[in-house]
Amino acid sequence: MTRLIRWTAGALCLIAAVALVISAGLPERAAYTGSFQIDGAWRAPEIGAFAPEFSAVGLDGRTVSAASWLGQPAVINFWATWCIPCEIELPELIGLSENGVRVLAVNLGEPPAQIQRWLAARQLALPSDFIIPLDLTGAIAARYALRGQPMSFVLAPDGKIAHIFFGATTRSAVESVLAPYR
Repeated sequence: MTRLIRWTAGALCLIAAVALVISAGLPERAAYTGSFQIDGAWRAPEIGAFAPEFSAVGLDGRTVSAASWLGQPAVINFWATWCIPCEIELPELIGLSENGVRVLAVNLGEPPAQIQRWLAARQLALPSDFIIPLDLTGAIAARYALRGQPMSFVLAPDGKIAHIFFGATTRSAVESVLAPYR
């Protein structure tokens, strides 16, 4: 009899807990991975959420911001010259930008001269839709909760993250994600 009472009490507690969760709802995961931006909007680096805004000096010396690219699909990629998978992936992304896709290839913590030498040694010419913002302090990487590199975020025209590639990707893989937006 005691065993039946304990089992019934446990089952009732479980039912009450499930009912409480259903009635209250669970918070969106973005609530734990995002942050408030300068414009007061909540941004989170995950699929379906708006991409975190940033502004940085590019390799060409001009200031670039992610918000200036709203209205068309784009790719935000994080890379470094010492990263072997990045070296394999970067020509793929350059090819993508030659096909009209805007690519922000955020370099992580390296001086412009080092990046220029690296690009020249690989004979990589950058099209106008391929921009390298410099993240010298790691602030942009922190906003995107970077988990490693390379890491790429494919953005829909409204600025929401449509897909995240962890590790190196290919031009065709990114193009398949971008297909609905082109």
